[in-house]
Amino acid sequence: MKTFEQDNPTDVVLYGGQYRDVLRPAVERALCRFVEGTPDQSDPRLCDGGQGNIPTAIITHSLAGYMLMDAMSDIYHPPATETVPDERSAAVKVGSYLDQIFMLANQLKILDLSTRTSEKQSSQVMERFRGTWDAVHSKQRDMGHDLSSHHMLAISDPNDILSWEITKREIKAPGITVANVYLGTTGEIFGLYRMPIWGLAANPFTVHTNYLQDDDVMDVVPCAMTGSAINRCTQ
Repeated sequence: MKTFEQDNPTDVVLYGGQYRDVLRPAVERALCRFVEGTPDQSDPRLCDGGQGNIPTAIITHSLAGYMLMDAMSDIYHPPATETVPDERSAAVKVGSYLDQIFMLANQLKILDLSTRTSEKQSSQVMERFRGTWDAVHSKQRDMGHDLSSHHMLAISDPNDILSWEITKREIKAPGITVANVYLGTTGEIFGLYRMPIWGLAANPFTVHTNYLQDDDVMDVVPCAMTGSAINRCTQ
């Protein structure tokens, strides 16, 4: 229990505080490298070169989904004193053909609390990212490119105490399909793999880190589902 607390929730606390200003530039530079560009040495929001015309799907785990949204919206909506031209924006290049986001064990709800300034304020980071995503796609449509609708899929284990669902109320935008899938990714407990014990108990501490090792999750991401049945991928 202590190891779990020290290895997992602490990251959320760090990113919710002032250390976000240290971590977010690293993600912004990583987005530039993701599109095969060269990050600017002085301003992490600027990206030279790179490709923006490749159909893209992104898989995130836990805090990483929030970090992605935060970095993209920060690039696309810089402070008033700065500008990021589209040709030097990794957010534009990543978002141009970003059609699918898979969020494993996402933490949007808890991290949005770190940005609130009033009780009635809605999801600030989600709203900024949604506006970024939609604006980038709108430019592509204006250029005559036929784009499919956006898809955001959250995969969670009911036993995972650090996972939240995504709701359509948070997205509030046409053209974005939102879905939640609940799978048992519990992993090893008492030496037995993927055990709820006779359907009665599960280990809530190992589950949060087991998504990328679970065969069901790895089949849902590339091969999807038909109704409630997982489409099994060939090797």
